[in-house]
Amino acid sequence: MRFLWWFIGLSICCFSCTKHPAEPAAVITKRSTVFVADDSTLYALDAVTGLKRWETKTGASNTVSVPAVDTGMVFVSYNDSNLYAFDAKTGVKKWVFRAGGRIDASPTIANGIVYVGSSDLNIYALDAFTGAKKWQYYTYCEKILSGPVVTVSNGVLYFGTPLCGVGIDHLMARDAQTGAKIWSVAFTYNSGVITKPKVADGILFVSPQRGAFYALDAQTGKQKWAFSPERSDGGYDLSVPAIGQNMVYVSKYRSLYALDETTGEQKWQFTVKENYYARSPSFSAGVVYVHDGMALYALDAITGTVKWTTTIDGSFLSNPAVANGFVYVSGTDKNFYAFDAATGEKKWTFKTSGLVYPSPTVLDATGKVHGVYAD
Repeated sequence: MRFLWWFIGLSICCFSCTKHPAEPAAVITKRSTVFVADDSTLYALDAVTGLKRWETKTGASNTVSVPAVDTGMVFVSYNDSNLYAFDAKTGVKKWVFRAGGRIDASPTIANGIVYVGSSDLNIYALDAFTGAKKWQYYTYCEKILSGPVVTVSNGVLYFGTPLCGVGIDHLMARDAQTGAKIWSVAFTYNSGVITKPKVADGILFVSPQRGAFYALDAQTGKQKWAFSPERSDGGYDLSVPAIGQNMVYVSKYRSLYALDETTGEQKWQFTVKENYYARSPSFSAGVVYVHDGMALYALDAITGTVKWTTTIDGSFLSNPAVANGFVYVSGTDKNFYAFDAATGEKKWTFKTSGLVYPSPTVLDATGKVHGVYAD
């Protein structure tokens, strides 16, 4: 069970270049859309009402891929070694790219380029409009349980690789257009990067396996500070961080920690019930949202005080995404839920055909993307 939740927390991608005429982010409707991927089906739902706009089946099965949305398309990978691109407005398949191995984690898109990692040890940079391969980079990892994870920010691609051997750097910064190396760093042995890094205010936040939580200078890779949670249980890796109000929020084992973005000083700690553990948090409008499987919590981002909590008949599965005044999350009952972000009141549910493990992605009416893995 631990591996399942660790596996869900993954995400990925990489770097490349190609120029297209500038296109604005797609506003596919006057109302926002939430994209949800279950075992075999991708859904586009009205984010306010929960009504289905479209659904499409790939013919594949099993995904932990968080949908990536941009350029009027939505990208998702399944365990058949393929990355799929669909029209975000209609669900029509635009192209398919086949890697040399399983693609078990999530793509990232920036500036018309989609980046994805594969268990064939490569990171691929693809033209988002056509799926044509621009270039690829071999990571030299001894073993990849899922694709490498990446963040693209300010023209720099930051990507990590898990479980690499001695002499292999775990985190790299490369030019997102050319792939040229900018810097790289190594953490402790067997302490690769399996959760998506985040960048804010010139600081790169990263959660290596079995170790501390690091803040690095995004330009140089130099360590600014490190935070070690109270419990260093190798079976529970640090979560994808959430950032807001000059603080960074990260979970490990039963606790969610709020840290000062600049110094790493712990501001507060919220601990869930015994025998459960906190998943990756989301931040929105001064509130942090996190669940432990059994309960979904809304916490004051400054104090950590619980504002509300809610439960469902089963257990919560996906990490929550927040947008439009709603919190979106899936359950083991094959229902996808939308809760009022201010009160925790259930607003609507949508029944999926399979379990939804990946976090949802929301495209709002202005074209902004929201979700745990949104940069």
